[in-house]
Amino acid sequence: MVAPRRLHRAALDLGEPRGARRSGAAVHRHRPRHLRAAGAAARRDPVIGAALRRFEDGRFLTGSGRFVADLSFPGELHCAIVRSPHAHARLRA
Repeated sequence: MVAPRRLHRAALDLGEPRGARRSGAAVHRHRPRHLRAAGAAARRDPVIGAALRRFEDGRFLTGSGRFVADLSFPGELHCAIVRSPHAHARLRA
């Protein structure tokens, strides 16, 4: 088992190298160019929080939608798990 102090030290070492923590404009300046371009594209075309048109709602609201549980296949088998309501009892059927 690792001593608590040593474990705490190891957890601290998982982050950025010492002195590399930045915030604000410094983060933007030191971000790689391809990540800066991706961030700019995300600001132009926001996805998170945008309203999306959902096409499947009408089917499910009217009861005509199909769920996985509604599918059946030829030769499909079914089973039921039965547990005894009594401790150490034997099931006979």
